Amino acid sequence: SGNTAVTGNLTVSSEIDVSGDLNVGDSEIGTASTSTSATTQVNISSFSASSFRSAKYLVQVTNSTDSTYHFTEIAIIHDGTDTYMTEVGSMFTGAAAEATFTSDISSGSVRLLATPASTDSMTFKVSRQAIAV
Repeated sequence: SGNTAVTGNLTVSSEIDVSGDLNVGDSEIGTASTSTSATTQVNISSFSASSFRSAKYLVQVTNSTDSTYHFTEIAIIHDGTDTYMTEVGSMFTGAAAEATFTSDISSGSVRLLATPASTDSMTFKVSRQAIAV
């Protein structure tokens, strides 16, 4: 518990488990998990617009109702007012994508939003790497 600061190099010979976000220089690495069974838009990850300018996301969607999966990579940058997003490398195991994605700024946070394609039970797991302002 608490904070640990490392100055200089850190050498690790096995896994390190981190709960919460990991700050490395001018970047932050974080994860999030969200479950839904509705077709309404849901916030699956967010970061402070005043602290970070851009982020790269890896998103994995698991549809546990029909055992299909969706994976995509998303990049977001903002100018303090608007977000600009590119989705690349999207792939899925079912007949169609499990969700569509967009982004916005709300109450000082840049949000990655997902709209599920069905009311199936879905879990969104997100890995985020953000770069400071």
